[in-house]
Amino acid sequence: MIKRQLAIPAALVSGCLLAVTAASVGPSVLDATTSGASAIERLVDANTVGRETGFALPRFVSLASDRARVRYGPGFQYDVQWVYLKRGLPLEIVAEFGNWREVRDFEGAKGWIHHSLLSGARTAMVGPWLDALQPLRESPHLSGAVIARMEPNLIVRVSACDRMWCTIQTLDERYVGHALRSILWGVYPAT
Repeated sequence: MIKRQLAIPAALVSGCLLAVTAASVGPSVLDATTSGASAIERLVDANTVGRETGFALPRFVSLASDRARVRYGPGFQYDVQWVYLKRGLPLEIVAEFGNWREVRDFEGAKGWIHHSLLSGARTAMVGPWLDALQPLRESPHLSGAVIARMEPNLIVRVSACDRMWCTIQTLDERYVGHALRSILWGVYPAT
């Protein structure tokens, strides 16, 4: 299971990081304050493209670092909410402000990350909502031979997708095959 680390303010515990699940991570300060939410709404045209890059919003990216701090707002002056500890983790960019990207993870938690910690490399996660092993097939057909079975939460590289199937590779490069698009988090249904 992928976990975040929640940063505890130094006033409470000096330099301590506590591992928590997303359910125990509260909403960001920007979500909780009207003035913060209004400022973000003014900065981004939520319908189509990011103000800074001109790329589509929302869009999927992946984590480029083994350790990435997620902040309450778009700047180093904002406190750290938690730290992601898994390179390749797929994240969805939902807003942009300067060099900062507001991201949402597979559990729905949102926060701000500096753009240098993100990569355009396409990754996905085998359905975190699933509770059974999922087949990786040799060919993009339900009758295709099963070459491996993937656990939920497994992060994979995505090469290409069609309407029903994605060509994927495990991060350790041991397996390349095809998986149903519907079992992956990190690809949109129609792109």
